[in-house]
Amino acid sequence: MSSFDINLKALRDRFPVAARRIEQASASASSTGYTNEEIGILADLWLADRRWSSQGIYCVSGWCDGWHVEALLAVLPQDAWILVVENDPAVLRRWMAGADVRGVLGDPRLLVGVGRPDEAFFSCLDEVPILDVGEVLPVVFAPGYNRAPAEYATAFTEFARQVNTRRKLWGTAVVDAPLWQSNTFANLARLAAAPDVAALSGAFAGWPMVLVSAGPSLDESLEFVREASRSALVVAVNSSYRAVRHAGVIPHFVLAADPRQFVAMGFRGVAVGGSWLLTTPIVNPEVVAMFEDRCLTWSGSNEIFTEMRRRCGLPVGTTLVEHGTVSACAVDLAALLGCDRVCLVGQDLAVRTDGRTHAVDTFYSDLKLNAVDPGKCRMLSGNTLDRVPVEEKLYVYLKAFEQLVARMPHMRFCNTARLGARIEGVDYVPLASAPAWLGMVERIDPRAIIERAVTSGPGATMTAGQILRVVGRLDVFAREVLAAALKAASMIEGLPDRYASENYRDAAPVRAAIQSARDLRKILSAQPRDTAILEAGQTRLELYRCRRAQKLIAAGAEHWVKIMREREYAWAMAEGAWFLVRRLEESIRTLGGVPNPR
Repeated sequence: MSSFDINLKALRDRFPVAARRIEQASASASSTGYTNEEIGILADLWLADRRWSSQGIYCVSGWCDGWHVEALLAVLPQDAWILVVENDPAVLRRWMAGADVRGVLGDPRLLVGVGRPDEAFFSCLDEVPILDVGEVLPVVFAPGYNRAPAEYATAFTEFARQVNTRRKLWGTAVVDAPLWQSNTFANLARLAAAPDVAALSGAFAGWPMVLVSAGPSLDESLEFVREASRSALVVAVNSSYRAVRHAGVIPHFVLAADPRQFVAMGFRGVAVGGSWLLTTPIVNPEVVAMFEDRCLTWSGSNEIFTEMRRRCGLPVGTTLVEHGTVSACAVDLAALLGCDRVCLVGQDLAVRTDGRTHAVDTFYSDLKLNAVDPGKCRMLSGNTLDRVPVEEKLYVYLKAFEQLVARMPHMRFCNTARLGARIEGVDYVPLASAPAWLGMVERIDPRAIIERAVTSGPGATMTAGQILRVVGRLDVFAREVLAAALKAASMIEGLPDRYASENYRDAAPVRAAIQSARDLRKILSAQPRDTAILEAGQTRLELYRCRRAQKLIAAGAEHWVKIMREREYAWAMAEGAWFLVRRLEESIRTLGGVPNPR
């Protein structure tokens, strides 16, 4: 096997996107204009006065002969990262063909991006614990940068955006985890007994779908939605529902997934009869209560529902890809239902020149959150305008939507948002032409199809008795963890300061404290599925805080550092287990059971 093949395999194991682009590249690489000796001298000068921060992540321009990369790794802190971006895949191909460089490619601090800096390019950032990142900087290595300055400038800009976006998404996953789990337990009695959306699989084969979102263009599109409802399946997202109902249209489905309280504002005081709610267990419970028994779920990514279904002998629930916006769910939903066309309404993914972000009749207007500064937006290609302002969050949604559309080559898409951003793979169709694009054919009432599919399908997936038994078992586990965590934490807290000395490393109280920490971990490792549920709520946030605290514990005798870190872990698990116990108590009462005594 050649050096290139050996190195390519090592690269593919960590960065499959980069490996694929290098494998497809020609063997002819562009020149930097410097000799290898000159690059080595420049790399020495480049590194001479630089300082690299712990927890920093640095984007370096160009690979060249790799010398500067190896030299940088030699001085980079062990808890920092470098992303080396190379616009010409042939440059790495040439370097990888020269010698066995698996040691460099396997360094966990090294990330590699190759070719065009698109979403796939930055998939390497998935390896970084993004919430722990401190300094984020582009670093110009001139021999590489000067080959294509405009392309590397673009890569630097996109790097900063990618890190920022991932921080926000992961931050939400950590900070909102307690809310997600609280809502899941609050929705348990209703949604665990609701049919999975898979009951409708293929029920609307050949039908067109109209997805109604809440962008500014919805205001001028409501008459079209009314007309389309006679021959297409109308799916409204939660933020557009109020405007659609006020226009006299009854959507066949409503998509809702947001856990926060404000999402219910879009339904309060609005009739819900005639519409079915398609939702996920983390949604705000007030919304679920409004729709009562007209709910269908997708729950494949929810730890609690997945475990409940498994223990009741049922398949894992359906997963609909969300990508941070409920509108994105409609792509997978359309495929599941069998729809062959999706017409987007109110899917602007851009702001108006006056800064308006949403339609007028939405809760965004109620909350006075319906405007941003267009000057702070990036300008992208529009459907009818050369450039339209797109704020950062909408840009993320735009790219997510483009990825989802690309996955569905058998399905046609069009967008009617006149002043919206252009979505790659989606044709712009003016409202006047949209009926013809849909194929306006009178069809039977979709509600009859829904009722028939739901009643003839599996129906209520779990009974209250089944749910109660599963919750009861989880409650026993949570209380066992709580007791073990409190025992370990209190034993460690009770150790006198003198035990920090190396002389006490084998003292009986020290050994007992360490054993209590091991007992806690043993309980958790013995029941991985229950542990996954535990770690999906408050515990996720507590463990994040724990890891940050543990990193600050470094000085002192080895045994004492270990004990202090175990103390942080024990308290984190105690806080998380206590949170779970309280949620379980509430669920048991709601289901008609009697909670265990504390």
